[in-house]
Amino acid sequence: VSPTIYAMSNAINQFDASILRADPTTGAIQTFYNLEEPPRECSAGVEQAIIAPFTLMKSFALDPASNDIYVTWSGYVCNCSQADCIDGSSDGFDFNVGVSRLDTSNNECVLLSDNYAKASWNHCTTVVATLTNGCSINNGQDVGGNCIDPRTNTSVTLSDSGFAVARSELTGQPQFFVSMLVNSYPSSTAGNAESSTNEVWVVNMGGSPETTQKNIDPVSVNAAFSDSNIQDAGTIQLRLDEQSFAPVGMCRTAYDAGIFCQDLKAENSSGTEFISVSNSTEFLSASQLNETCFVEDTDLNLPTVATGLAVAWPDIVYFGCFPSYAGVGNFS
Repeated sequence: VSPTIYAMSNAINQFDASILRADPTTGAIQTFYNLEEPPRECSAGVEQAIIAPFTLMKSFALDPASNDIYVTWSGYVCNCSQADCIDGSSDGFDFNVGVSRLDTSNNECVLLSDNYAKASWNHCTTVVATLTNGCSINNGQDVGGNCIDPRTNTSVTLSDSGFAVARSELTGQPQFFVSMLVNSYPSSTAGNAESSTNEVWVVNMGGSPETTQKNIDPVSVNAAFSDSNIQDAGTIQLRLDEQSFAPVGMCRTAYDAGIFCQDLKAENSSGTEFISVSNSTEFLSASQLNETCFVEDTDLNLPTVATGLAVAWPDIVYFGCFPSYAGVGNFS
């Protein structure tokens, strides 16, 4: 049986994002999902207003058990039932990072022939988990438009491509692994980031910021990434149990720090599931990354990053590398 291949197309610094599908019989590329920009203000029938500093959708992944399509997104969200949401001028807009499921059963959402029509974000997607919120649009913002939380003097950047879906070992429900860049600032309103950490966050279906497990395998990376729009530098690949699709291992690229792999196990603490990490291995160090990847000099002054991760378990890793500049780099 020929596989069905999906891909995502993003227009940088715009909302436009499409899910593409290769027809398993003919190989023809079809626009499977093409979402319109969500409303920025409340009006009749609008439940949420959303403002995305850059592209709202960051990455997508298939549920291995159901083939449902999930996407990660980040932006400023205002609930119309709770505030007067007027194009970013209201205190009601809070920064959110979330996971949504695409409605692939509605013919008004799925586009198999008309490549120009757009589906409604409000009507064709359903939020299934949120990882962070509570930072107002009126607070300071970093260069990427992410909110700098004055309570912690940190911002979070959702890594493009850093998304994987498994199944909870305890409940059997979808479980989401998300790569995040956590940036620390000297103050909440000014200055460049003093430090940045790449880490994995895990949230189950229906989860909230309070139930999100953070700080999984944190790795220090160059703080310059906090002020740059870098794609595909935090890729996640999971090793799943063949029967339950529960996560048993993970490898990930961590920007300029290299590639890291570890064993995963679901634990139960007073009815709350959490993922424990063991046998963490630095599969590729930062120095090895620089030695392996010969790249041309650029004027961006950014380190070389590992990207494009694929894993042949248990001991072969394939990856790409580039100096944070599209079109320049090698595959290793």
